[in-house]
Amino acid sequence: MEATLETVEPYIVDELPILSTIDQASAYIGFTHPHTTKRFEILDLLEAKMLNHALESKIDLSSCIEILYDFSLKQVGSKVLVETLFN
Repeated sequence: MEATLETVEPYIVDELPILSTIDQASAYIGFTHPHTTKRFEILDLLEAKMLNHALESKIDLSSCIEILYDFSLKQVGSKVLVETLFN
């Protein structure tokens, strides 16, 4: 699993500027897969991007609800990110 994530990580980093917030959240969930033992650097990039969008009110309510729902199902997301999306 980690080898696959390590392979796709650079491609996702390259596409990060054009990924939707929902796609960013999906990538975040994928890189926090329970079978991985390492924390990927891309998680910090994804979290920062989603936090910026949330703080700048660039995420609509339905997207926030969808992301929070997905995060709760997978039990991922930092406290700061979840609280920011929730507010």
